[in-house]
Amino acid sequence: MSGTSEHNQACIALTRLAHDIIELVLIEHRNIDQQLDDVSQLTADACNTLVPAFERISQCCDQLLDVNSPTDRQNCRNDIRHHQQQVITALQFDDIVQQLAKHTQARTRLLLAILEQLLAGFTEIENSDYQYTEMLDASVESLKREIEGLRQELAKERPVKQRSLNTGNTELF
Repeated sequence: MSGTSEHNQACIALTRLAHDIIELVLIEHRNIDQQLDDVSQLTADACNTLVPAFERISQCCDQLLDVNSPTDRQNCRNDIRHHQQQVITALQFDDIVQQLAKHTQARTRLLLAILEQLLAGFTEIENSDYQYTEMLDASVESLKREIEGLRQELAKERPVKQRSLNTGNTELF
């Protein structure tokens, strides 16, 4: 095989590998960006629920002191319980946000690890002067397996599907 043909084969193999890497990183970037939007939305929803619920509980406590009829008193107690449940639900979202943040961090760490491995692999290939040899072929195949392993790891479902305080069921732990 001529040097030019070997060089062309090396370039083709590396270009395909680079395409797979870029595609994977772009997809994962979009996923991480969406998860961070979800964290922001969950946090905002929880904060927007907590303040009014605490204010309403305070108002109900004040009313409870002023009411004389058993029915009005029971209505105040029911109102307090309702708003307490809203507070509890909002506070549970801290756990959901923590899970989502940890999951997102794990994904970014996986990306970082594969990018470091790819850099080392590309450095090895660069040191071989991009000649299409068995070593280059083995390096490219190894990097492809690394990328496929990362793709499978990143395809795992996230532990939290909740995107806002108004979706899904939240139960006490």
